[in-house]
Amino acid sequence: MSRFTAAKPLTVDHMQFGDCLALGDNQLIAVMAGGKVSEAVSMAADLSDGMRGLLRHMHESTNSGELVFCSELKTLAFITDAVLALTRSAELAMASVKKDAGQ
Repeated sequence: MSRFTAAKPLTVDHMQFGDCLALGDNQLIAVMAGGKVSEAVSMAADLSDGMRGLLRHMHESTNSGELVFCSELKTLAFITDAVLALTRSAELAMASVKKDAGQ
């Protein structure tokens, strides 16, 4: 089993934001080459934590007979897309660095 060690931190340049309501928009959040990948992973973790809080609130609301609003569901969809984009971008950046290192 090979171990991957990078001489320098994995980096991304910036994040681009697209339209969360556009169907088929693959650029909702795209992490590009140049800045820290760890920041993208950290942001994904923060977004996941927020999603967990919203889901707990919705669970409590529905169990007590309150309504769940469409805006809450759209928020969950946005957060899910953002976390997916951030983690996939980080994964692609790590694969690119590994490929460049010849592993």
